[in-house]
Amino acid sequence: MDKRSLLRLLVIAVTLNGCGDGSLTENTVTHSGKVADGYLIGAKTCLDLNDNRKCDANEPYGISDTKGRFTLEALQDQISNASLIAEIVPETIDLDNNQAVGTSYTLRAPAISEFISPVTSVLQSVLEDNPLLTTAKAEDLIKERFGIEKSSSLLTDYIENNDTFVHKTAQKIAVVLSEGIKESQQITDADASDSLDNQDFKNIYGVILKKVIQSADRIRSAPLAEIKSRSESPSEGFFNWNDASDLEQEVQNKELEDSQQLGPAEDIVTQGFHHIEFDHRNCESQNALSPGDIPIPGGNDLADYPLPLGFPLSEDLGNLPVCTPDVQLTSIKAHNGLLKASRLKFDPTAKSWSTELNTLNTKIQLSNIGEWVDVDENNVPITFNSEGTAILNNGVKQQELLLQTADLTGKPLSLTYSGDNEVTGSADNESPEQASYENQIAATAATRVFPQGALAIRRSFKQLNTTYEIPSISCQSNSSQTFNDNCNVVRIPDGSAASSIDANMFFLIASSPTDSQHSFQIGSFKVQLQLTSEQAADFSNISSGPVRFTLIDPLTQSENIETGQWIKRNIHGIDLYTIELPSSTSESASDTRIKTIFFTEQNGYVRRGILSSEGDVQIEDDWFVNNAALDSLTNLLQSL
Repeated sequence: MDKRSLLRLLVIAVTLNGCGDGSLTENTVTHSGKVADGYLIGAKTCLDLNDNRKCDANEPYGISDTKGRFTLEALQDQISNASLIAEIVPETIDLDNNQAVGTSYTLRAPAISEFISPVTSVLQSVLEDNPLLTTAKAEDLIKERFGIEKSSSLLTDYIENNDTFVHKTAQKIAVVLSEGIKESQQITDADASDSLDNQDFKNIYGVILKKVIQSADRIRSAPLAEIKSRSESPSEGFFNWNDASDLEQEVQNKELEDSQQLGPAEDIVTQGFHHIEFDHRNCESQNALSPGDIPIPGGNDLADYPLPLGFPLSEDLGNLPVCTPDVQLTSIKAHNGLLKASRLKFDPTAKSWSTELNTLNTKIQLSNIGEWVDVDENNVPITFNSEGTAILNNGVKQQELLLQTADLTGKPLSLTYSGDNEVTGSADNESPEQASYENQIAATAATRVFPQGALAIRRSFKQLNTTYEIPSISCQSNSSQTFNDNCNVVRIPDGSAASSIDANMFFLIASSPTDSQHSFQIGSFKVQLQLTSEQAADFSNISSGPVRFTLIDPLTQSENIETGQWIKRNIHGIDLYTIELPSSTSESASDTRIKTIFFTEQNGYVRRGILSSEGDVQIEDDWFVNNAALDSLTNLLQSL
């Protein structure tokens, strides 16, 4: 299939005659539902029996009527197991405005759904990309990312339920979906390469949905009119692929994700797995130096000056070698009943991994006997159950470590250096010189492939019990401070640290609700704990109170305000003041644990922590690799 034919699958023509392959029998049953952005008239809905994200000639289908309703007939087994597809074409009528949509996009929903919408499309994508999540957990994750209330349902008719926020979110997602399809078509038609010849609609559609999910913050905060305006502007849109090769790279990464399956944890953890990343922090000051600030061995003769990893010379620095980001290796391995982590730097002179770095990530956790315990997460007791699943138990927190693997055999090494979706590596806020260095690695890597047996590995942690955790190294000024030092504290209005949980912590907000001194941060949100002066004076007898969350949106500069409650709880004899976070205030959208924070007094300071609830699943974004893949990546670095 040539590239133009491939992308024309994205602009789908509705066929209004026929009903699948005509093989209906007395064993068929009827499945009905609605399809909506607003209710959509003339959308072709079908069962995606072959899981290719489009309606094929032999698949049972129906056409949505004047109220967005569809009906199709199929075998019960097909209805129970196949996801649903709705193909929208320019002529489809949207009852939100009684006009033709004027564009093409595809909607999906999980099997047996009675409602198909842009929101169910996102839900189906999350479920497929994260097979360890239940539908309920996937819904929670989407609600957090898009700022949807926890009480809302993603699988029911938001129009009939008068859920205007979900309806508006669906409208925005539909616009972005359409933009992705249009831009994909444009760049592949304009590009003469054949880079996408072997990719199909399923892969491209998956990349588009993933981009939609990654853009959740922008979609949530911007008005619909602004979403439409940005989607129509190449420089301000949600995709901004430069050419077909950009899209191809994202398709390759999506293919890797789609191929993952649960791996043999005992074998993988015993053998070890690894993650390579670039650390640019040592470059920040060096890149700011002028040529005269850099000592040159032998004057201006650079012959004896070791160029790190073949890094190119910079004209801006008078042809002096510019700073190369550190290449670091994190390795995790089980040994003698402990799960240990080590971190190494790549030595460009010796062409080997050396210089072990300190990577301790100690947390303070509340034990079941009412004590705070130091926990070294990189040195955790580990056992394996009969199925080979890894169980981590540090005496306070118990977790099940699940490993998902994807086969890298025959895939280019450049797949591991591909920007935001890389298997290994990170490239945040890098300079052009640093980007050039990594592009050099990627260019060389593109000519090589991983050997047989190379695996990419993604970790997931299932919480087996409820714990309260305080990050002990979350100090703003000095990360080397210990838990006993003045870090991770709440500040009272005069700027000093609160030394106890009393009225000093719960400030009088009513008189100055926008005063930044009377608040603290949770991610990008300002949090204000509200008490009257009378309540503050009698704080010890108060068990709950209001909380105000404020976000100044960086895109629109509009103020988003939500309210909540703080509640006093006594856990194992320790007073904790917990705050349930609104869905839109999650510190990390990919970390489903952070739904509740708490405050407590420890060592004379008020400490902030997070609640990890039993049953929560944390799926990490970073890919690790096994030994076979690491050897190939190390050889790549040694060859530069």
